[in-house]
Amino acid sequence: METIVYLQFFSVAARSEARINDIPLVRAHPGEQSTMNIPVRQYLLPGRNVIELRAQPDAQPFAAGAALILRLAEFAEDDWLEFDAGQEFAAIRPVLDAAVPVPFAAGAVADLGPGHGRPWAWSQAPVLNPSEHRGALDAYVGQLSDMFAARDAEGLLAQAAVPLSEDAAAYPRVPLAARQANFRQILDPGPGGVWQPQPFDARRVVYRAAAGGRLVEVLGPDGLPYLRTWTADPLRPFETEGYSELRAFIGIRDGRLAILR
Repeated sequence: METIVYLQFFSVAARSEARINDIPLVRAHPGEQSTMNIPVRQYLLPGRNVIELRAQPDAQPFAAGAALILRLAEFAEDDWLEFDAGQEFAAIRPVLDAAVPVPFAAGAVADLGPGHGRPWAWSQAPVLNPSEHRGALDAYVGQLSDMFAARDAEGLLAQAAVPLSEDAAAYPRVPLAARQANFRQILDPGPGGVWQPQPFDARRVVYRAAAGGRLVEVLGPDGLPYLRTWTADPLRPFETEGYSELRAFIGIRDGRLAILR
């Protein structure tokens, strides 16, 4: 039976973020409870893997009822994804009280040996310094923004070919063609939705280093992906009808910038 490794995330009453191997995968906003189970085969490396949890409480210090859990665990495909089940590789379960430093940050290491993970394009990319390569990044993100605004699915698919192919290799039950079809749905506002892409303004793009500097996450000043449509509420963007976003991590592949995650 197939097994899958998940990053399990639980957050209450805190603005929090979970990372694996220095790649941010999930965030929780203030005032909400968030539970997520994310398959992470495509983020695992042979041997040492690191999970990280960062959080800022809604009220300082952490109030009664605040909770944080981050866990890396392997489950059989038919298992219930409970937080006390599966084979646990690493976990962060802080006791949140007034003595906990704010902001909170903690990490845990899982040594998975050779049986999990492989070298991925993102893990083999050279370091990309956003400050030194700001001009090239602005030009490339400007091109991506034009494609997004024009709903140019084929152009964006070409730029995201590496992660789509790697994901298909990591989870063969969902073939590449199906993943490409799902990707195209990002550019479909749906019935009644209005396509309102955010205009490109290089001065407003925030480049945040990830994966030990090998990737750059493309964000807006509100912390949302820069490649997105308009939203009335940056904390709950998907409540805006027709909202769509393309979360992109850019790196260098064969000497060129490309979406690597």
